[in-house]
Amino acid sequence: MFLVTLHVLRCHGLTKLVIPSRFVASGRPVFRKLAVFTKFCRDMSYPTVERGALNCTNYRLFFKNDQGVPISPMHDIPLFSNEDNKTLHMVVEIPRWTNAKMEICLKESLNPIKQDVKKDKLRFVANCFPHHGYIWNYGALPQTWENPDVLDEATGCKGDNDPIDVLEIGYRVRNNCSDIFNIFFVIYKIPDGKPENQFAFNGEAKPREFALHIIDEVHQHWQNLIKQEGSPSEIECTNVTVEGSPFKITTEAAQKILDKAPEPVEPQPVEPIGSFIKRGKDKLNFLSNQNVVYKISCDDCEASYVGQTKRRLSTRLQEHISDIKKNTGSPTVITDHRINFDHNFKWNDVRILDCESSYNKRLVSEMIHIIIKDRNKALIDKMIPNLYLILIRRLFNFFLLLDCFPFPILLFSPYFFFLPFYSFLLNPFFPFLFSFSISTFLSLYVALYILAS
Repeated sequence: MFLVTLHVLRCHGLTKLVIPSRFVASGRPVFRKLAVFTKFCRDMSYPTVERGALNCTNYRLFFKNDQGVPISPMHDIPLFSNEDNKTLHMVVEIPRWTNAKMEICLKESLNPIKQDVKKDKLRFVANCFPHHGYIWNYGALPQTWENPDVLDEATGCKGDNDPIDVLEIGYRVRNNCSDIFNIFFVIYKIPDGKPENQFAFNGEAKPREFALHIIDEVHQHWQNLIKQEGSPSEIECTNVTVEGSPFKITTEAAQKILDKAPEPVEPQPVEPIGSFIKRGKDKLNFLSNQNVVYKISCDDCEASYVGQTKRRLSTRLQEHISDIKKNTGSPTVITDHRINFDHNFKWNDVRILDCESSYNKRLVSEMIHIIIKDRNKALIDKMIPNLYLILIRRLFNFFLLLDCFPFPILLFSPYFFFLPFYSFLLNPFFPFLFSFSISTFLSLYVALYILAS
């Protein structure tokens, strides 16, 4: 970690970029639009052109020079804004406070910026309370390249085949690099289930001279790359300004590359309701599964029974086993088979044929869509008994209170169990609420919060 002077270049249509909704410490989803970074964009001489849809795999952000010619942000933007005082250009791939993992695309002509994809899914960085997304402008230095075939003397590691990364953390410096706290760098991958990051040099920040030396090295690696000196690379080196490069193209050819990109359209929604109502990763006990289609085979013949239940499988099996003891005139199919043929079933070898993993989530989603549709509002009073309407209204008021006091605070507060405190909201339904499971209560909390907002 070290300090250098940067000339920051805007690289996003910031007014359209939406922060993904995620739960923060208050238990509420956050939606926010970014303001334009006018302070950094005022002197920008490299306008950008959006193509495709933001939050979609076809989104691309192309750069142009002051003459309106499409260029490569990696190859055509000079490294230095002012070489005399070592002021560097920085291409901001990821604006501050955003979650989308954007990057310069090294495998496409003119190297537009796109959102990174991993396992066929767009990548987002998780929030680390109290931060939101990336807490600084994150990007790269143009005309630099970390050569994967060269071993760095200082770290003993090879390059990562990308431009060198850079963070814009501000212009005010109290003393030196020792004032920079690296807590965020340690923890920001933990929400994704990854371990803490480890740092070279025991986490010690290096001075400006060390930084400039590293930048000179990776700039030299880029010069070798753009002139194809050394082993071939998979990086697309198309450019319009680098003299002596075999990859230099005409302005007309560059314009054709831009014209082939899809036309810009409205941004896609970032995250549906499934982003904050998720299944746990722990595997359930087999007999604890719910909302399943199951098969029970006879132990004495080839007969079998296929049924479905929304309750626990263990509960349904126990009913099948004990049903033979009931003296009813209409026994179940399994009981009838056991009585008529004196056969038994393989109770310990039940098979699950199908499982609806999102049953509760689907019910909440259906409830939301039913209520928000205008054509359904007139029918709700007829469809829902008055008893439940009163309960829903009072729950609605209850969640308006939660909007002021975060749910986790109220849930674990002694006031939550103090009946007079909430009696004006929930009476006479307070005892009924305690019969809800925690998952049901949380589902109602999420659904009614969405309706309130």
